Amino acid sequence: MKPHKLKLYSGLLLSIFLLSGCSISLYDLKNVDNNKDFYKGKEIAYKEDNNYSSNASYEYQSGNKFAFFVEVENLTNTPVVFHPENIYCMQLNADKEPLQTGEPNMLYAIDPEVKIKQTKVELANNENRHSFNIGLNATFGLISVFAHVADDKHNDKLGSVGDDVTNWSINQSNENTFYQSRKEKILSKSEFWEQEVLRKTTLYKNDSTSGLVFVPFNKDAEYIKLVVPISDKKHVYLFRKIEIKQQSN
Repeated sequence: MKPHKLKLYSGLLLSIFLLSGCSISLYDLKNVDNNKDFYKGKEIAYKEDNNYSSNASYEYQSGNKFAFFVEVENLTNTPVVFHPENIYCMQLNADKEPLQTGEPNMLYAIDPEVKIKQTKVELANNENRHSFNIGLNATFGLISVFAHVADDKHNDKLGSVGDDVTNWSINQSNENTFYQSRKEKILSKSEFWEQEVLRKTTLYKNDSTSGLVFVPFNKDAEYIKLVVPISDKKHVYLFRKIEIKQQSN
């Protein structure tokens, strides 16, 4: 696996990074492994055994998660199912010892299949909300029209009905705009998790798969040990966490 096979996600960095808010501390990760290369300034560490090969690079921070780019390759004749949700990070102190013992110290990667299912639910909810609001807007529009038509004391019935139709049209236009905007955001999020994030994949001989991996982190950790399980093997990458000092304007 060569650096040119890696994708760069600088365009995503800013958009996702901004979602994290201004109050959270910002960090960078520096790989401390010996077997690494650089590609356009990015550190790429490599691991290989008799069965599998992999590489990993730190990409950016998204809120309380670190994003890594991970690529794995099957070097054997036996097909293997790679599970990215089994990737996890160990939280280490300055002496590279676990902050806690056992499972609490192992923070697992976000499962993209769960995220994709969530976007499908969001799409369905958006459709249901849109249908409900359309019906509600039409109902109140008709009630308003009937009320003005039936009002014997109101002289300009035609003008009032025209205003009712105009108001209904404005409300409907606003609803359609909000619905479409919401739908596009959900579809964009779904496409991101489907296309850019590392997903469950069956790897045959010399097959490889790659993508982003999002793993939560403990702010007290001095070192982050990224563990990539591939079948019965584990490829381990060690990173030093560095706080980025923000300059005030």
